[in-house]
Amino acid sequence: MSSSIVRTGIKGFFTTNFPSEILIDFTAEFQSINDLISASGATGLPWVGIQFIGNSESPIGLTANNTQGKYLELGSFYLHVVNIASLAVADGIISRAESFRNKFRGQRIGDIMILDMTPVNFEAGAAITFENGLIGGSVLFNYERRFDL
Repeated sequence: MSSSIVRTGIKGFFTTNFPSEILIDFTAEFQSINDLISASGATGLPWVGIQFIGNSESPIGLTANNTQGKYLELGSFYLHVVNIASLAVADGIISRAESFRNKFRGQRIGDIMILDMTPVNFEAGAAITFENGLIGGSVLFNYERRFDL
């Protein structure tokens, strides 16, 4: 999982730039989707799920140890763009996903830099399968964070 600084920064950036969107953190959640939505306080549709996937944290300075030095954190996060399944719902999901991509593209959020991203993907294995007539498309973002201890 990504560091707490990254998680806070990315979620803060999203909610600041998309105040009308409902954001639900999926990280390490294994309950039913209805329970997760209810626990998040979400009251309607559409909404966006965020899921953080950590990668590595490595020293990038010769003198780096556990109390000093320069470090590099790499990681990824998904935005799962969700709505009720219906005919032509994909167009709305794609439009919302593109607005997220446009805002995050090349962005520096504190010491976090968005490196690259995928287009929205609806295919099995790339997007979460939802119950209760929901459909989602997923966008994967990759980031790096360089920081000093």
